[in-house]
Amino acid sequence: MTQDQDPSSLLTAANAAFLDETYTTARDLYSQLLTSTAPSAEILLKRATCNHNLAAFDSAVTDAEEALKLAGPDKKTSAKAHMRVGMAYLELNRIQDAIDAFVAADGEGLAAGPWIEKCVKLGGKGV
Repeated sequence: MTQDQDPSSLLTAANAAFLDETYTTARDLYSQLLTSTAPSAEILLKRATCNHNLAAFDSAVTDAEEALKLAGPDKKTSAKAHMRVGMAYLELNRIQDAIDAFVAADGEGLAAGPWIEKCVKLGGKGV
């Protein structure tokens, strides 16, 4: 894939790579898309998922937090972003930060109770 591809083609290729679980390729294509178009919460969350699957948890947090800023009043996107942050924090053993993110996701309408319980079992303080 080349950088001069149109955004629609980049998105199609990135999504295909994601579905094929070739996360490095998908992440690179989402990155190209983010540099060639205005940032979008949806694309940032997809790249965050790629980063998570590639064990690049700090990058997953960064992308999900940026998506959260772009989500605005969209509770569905905000909830997904909070979940993605929480999952990455859990992998980074930042248990209390993970709980805080999961509680925020839960407050946005995404059932995060099992994730919160998992964190509490790992030593987090809960809600």
